[in-house]
Amino acid sequence: MENFQNDFTHEQKAAIVSSMLIVAKTQAGLTNSDIKSIEATSKILGFNVDDPALVLISQKGKANLYSILNTLSESNKEWFAVVIYGLVGVNGQPENTKIQLAFAFLNAIGIDDDEFGRIIEKSKALHKHFYG
Repeated sequence: MENFQNDFTHEQKAAIVSSMLIVAKTQAGLTNSDIKSIEATSKILGFNVDDPALVLISQKGKANLYSILNTLSESNKEWFAVVIYGLVGVNGQPENTKIQLAFAFLNAIGIDDDEFGRIIEKSKALHKHFYG
């Protein structure tokens, strides 16, 4: 897990967590499931959710956030897509606004609907292979 954390800069980690917070807040407040998902991702990244970088990134706006996310490697963009997919469905049936916002983030980093479908299918196949 440590090596995975090293694939990301501190700024990229903050951008990923900030994106998750933005997507999660589209429904009526953060649910316990949202918080657990964000905390789990933060732990995987080795990022503290109380880090002041989250405030700085949110103050600079979405264009800056998209710019930072675009610096992710292709494989890390795919990982981010899977993380966002999990977050969108964590509370059951998501609102359309949550789905639209999630896709806005993915589209901003070059992942269109077709590519997203391929990423999720690959993720499901890997999960099935390893966990049955």
